[in-house]
Amino acid sequence: MALFSGRASMLEVQNRALIKTAGERAQRISDLERELQRAVQEVERLQAEMERLRSEREFYYSRVLALEQHNHELTEAATKYSLWGQKLERRTTDNPLYQGWLWPAPWEHHGSPPQPKYRSSARRRSTGLAPIARGLL
Repeated sequence: MALFSGRASMLEVQNRALIKTAGERAQRISDLERELQRAVQEVERLQAEMERLRSEREFYYSRVLALEQHNHELTEAATKYSLWGQKLERRTTDNPLYQGWLWPAPWEHHGSPPQPKYRSSARRRSTGLAPIARGLL
């Protein structure tokens, strides 16, 4: 019987070790499953965020295209009116009928333009459009 009892105690020790190892493995599996579940939730959250950012990018891309188109149209219009203004200016400065009508300014023939009388000295220092009209700026 001693032979069987030694064998039985050895099997019990091995059985306890296996039970302990199986419990540790089960705990590790449970931990990994929880970690996997958190990772899946994070991936789902990131996918939703990615979709939101993708749609936001598409919106801003279309907005940029529209603004670039509008900017192009404004540039064309500004160029058109600038050329038109230059053409009118050439026409008026080359035509003897218009000479003296636009340039020189009326006060250049009669001295400096009249100065407004303000109460504040700061307003007196303000030059308004006079430097532009006199060609100083």
